[in-house]
Amino acid sequence: MVYNLIITESKNSTGIIRLNHDESNNALSTLMLEEIVQAVDYFDNNDSIRSILFLGNGRFFTSGIDLREFGNNIEHLTELLDRQKNAFVALSEARKPLIAAAAGYALGQGIELLLNCDIILAADNLCLAVPDASLGIVPGIGLEKKLIESVGRAKTMEMLLCGRAMMADEAERTGLVSRIVPLNELENEALKTAEIIAKSPEFTAIALKETLKAFENPSYNTGIDEAIMRAKIIAGSDDFRAYLKNFAQKQP
Repeated sequence: MVYNLIITESKNSTGIIRLNHDESNNALSTLMLEEIVQAVDYFDNNDSIRSILFLGNGRFFTSGIDLREFGNNIEHLTELLDRQKNAFVALSEARKPLIAAAAGYALGQGIELLLNCDIILAADNLCLAVPDASLGIVPGIGLEKKLIESVGRAKTMEMLLCGRAMMADEAERTGLVSRIVPLNELENEALKTAEIIAKSPEFTAIALKETLKAFENPSYNTGIDEAIMRAKIIAGSDDFRAYLKNFAQKQP
């Protein structure tokens, strides 16, 4: 299948999804999210694939929400939010293990993409931040819930309210990422991790993933519905629409 904003390939038993939109620093537009879901679904239903690996491309893993897209579609913000919600819900339902090899910047929704993965390998230059509040928006697809579960309420509030960045070493200490790998070894180490998973029977990996999900808070959809409702309230405000319109007009 041909995609516009991602590149896919398979190596041995690993399906690879590389974010590939340098122009926007891999911003998670609705189209990119939907292409990601299509690729995950394809690999999830491919008997020769045992795990799925996410890679960035360049300086950014992803710069998060695509404000240019929202600014150019002010009259369709509710529809865009619903499509993005559906994409993240679909990702959360993937059966096979998802692995992320994250380098550079992962901002806003990019952190949520990471937290939908089962194993996160971080390059030593990884920087995580949520600048949404400074832009007049709130994370609308459930990032708050996933961050609280990963790093606790206090760190979550500081990241969300103040935009404080979390570097790779702190992310490892708090358990947000699995471990840190030197940047020049990151992709190979991620593939080695995928190969280890492939040595176990496929049903074992799927069963373990389902078991761990059952132990986690089962109210993901409830939380995401609450988050999307509040995002829609902000998206419908005159102040926010004026901000987006101004932002879109400044873009080249």
